[in-house]
Amino acid sequence: MASKPINKVLRRFFAALCLGAIPGAFVGILIKGYMDEGSFWGGGLTNLPPRERTVIKRMAPEDVPIEVVEGPALRYIEAVQASDWDTVITMTQWMQERIALAAEESGESGEKAAQADLAKSLKAEQNALAQLQLQGVEDTGVLKPSAEVKYLTSDAGLQDLARPVQRRDWFRITYPLKSQTLLDDKGLPLRAVTVGINISVDGKVLKSSVIGNMEIDMETLSADWDKTTGV
Repeated sequence: MASKPINKVLRRFFAALCLGAIPGAFVGILIKGYMDEGSFWGGGLTNLPPRERTVIKRMAPEDVPIEVVEGPALRYIEAVQASDWDTVITMTQWMQERIALAAEESGESGEKAAQADLAKSLKAEQNALAQLQLQGVEDTGVLKPSAEVKYLTSDAGLQDLARPVQRRDWFRITYPLKSQTLLDDKGLPLRAVTVGINISVDGKVLKSSVIGNMEIDMETLSADWDKTTGV
């Protein structure tokens, strides 16, 4: 006689367990999907899908092609290192689009105000602590004035940016001084890093990271300081 109430309680318990498990499992799937890079649900916390390199040309460092030497990527790097904000703004695609929108909305005064705001932001970024994050880092934090820049190679670039890509140039950035370097995510000074700059068909630098315009090749980070450097 006592088994019927017990069975009824057990049935209610298992029914409640199932009702709680189904939505819980669904939420778990959503969370996992959001965390997994390249997933259907959003591509990870930074929304950055896995990206592949398709090398279209490779050459010895001493045989750097003229289109790289006189090209926008190196001119952009030199402008950032020299704090030439007018050139940096002129060569950056999204900055030009912002200025054009301001000019359309407010005329010449809006254009000048947008230009001034961008230059002010760039200067502030240059003086701020430069620490690498998964989402990237500001270009001014990577391209320190004393940094040594070496061209490596070029490839087809990313195909998921705001504008069609002409090509992507890769550079090795080496820091001679610990006092003027990029920090890793733990706050340790980096000795060198490899960066990629995507160039649009209009010859401008495209934004390819959540933070900053340059791609950071996370697998190339080096903190190997020898005893003769790193003052």
